[in-house]
Amino acid sequence: MKIKSNCRDSVFVSMFGEEDKKYLLDLYKALHPEDKDVTVDDLDNVSIENVLVNDIYNDLGFTVKNRLIVLVEAQTTWSPNILIRMLIYIGKSYQDYIYSHEEIKNNLYGKSKIVAPTPELYVLFAGEKGKNKRILSLQEDFFESTDSNIDIKVKVIYADDNRSDIIGQYLTFCMVYKEQLQKYKADKSPENKIKAIRETIKICKEKDVLREFLTQHEREVQEVMFGLFTQEELTEAFGNSRYNEGVSQQIDHTILKMLELHKSYEEIAEVNEVSVDYVKQIENEMLAK
Repeated sequence: MKIKSNCRDSVFVSMFGEEDKKYLLDLYKALHPEDKDVTVDDLDNVSIENVLVNDIYNDLGFTVKNRLIVLVEAQTTWSPNILIRMLIYIGKSYQDYIYSHEEIKNNLYGKSKIVAPTPELYVLFAGEKGKNKRILSLQEDFFESTDSNIDIKVKVIYADDNRSDIIGQYLTFCMVYKEQLQKYKADKSPENKIKAIRETIKICKEKDVLREFLTQHEREVQEVMFGLFTQEELTEAFGNSRYNEGVSQQIDHTILKMLELHKSYEEIAEVNEVSVDYVKQIENEMLAK
């Protein structure tokens, strides 16, 4: 197995994947303002995570009172393949849901219909409008046919929809970042990209865009955004010592994730190219906290 190196968490994942689910509740209410009674206790994060290998994963998935399953992808580049990815995500999400409920799993091949949550699929798009469509259809937009035996529909929310809710603020954040990358000519040097990141956070806080989240998590947001750098960019910007420190932190994070998944010491050591003793050291530090 190879450690995943090109699928780092985005600001989107960091914000809506928080344990207290505050922003996840804001996201759901932005999608369903009519549901006044829902609380954080009604929401369960069911995002597909694959922290070890380059395999399927999605930005965000959650259930609401076991009656609704919502999958949300945040994109800045238009791709028709989002429809196929969503098909994979929803299939995997239903599989995980069914096999986590013993009664439903046992009745899967039974005569009575099982109870399954209704799906809702969304794309938050912070780039130039693709086909300028509000609803994407696997049948129409991918297979270009109304005769195929399968279809899914994905709702698209665009950055220029002028929303003031948490969705609109996140998309505004993305657009500000894009503008700052262009302003500072971030493709010319990693130092320029760092300036663009910091200016993005500053502007958004001043404009009351994700201000609370950015104020409370500014350092983490910068670290997440620095995760978009290549090895060469990090080395040029911070020098070898800072780069190596970042690599070490990433390895420690992966070790912790694998320990949470109850992987063996030997497997963790092999994947991360460290000793078994080092894995045990990280585990002891985790238990001591």
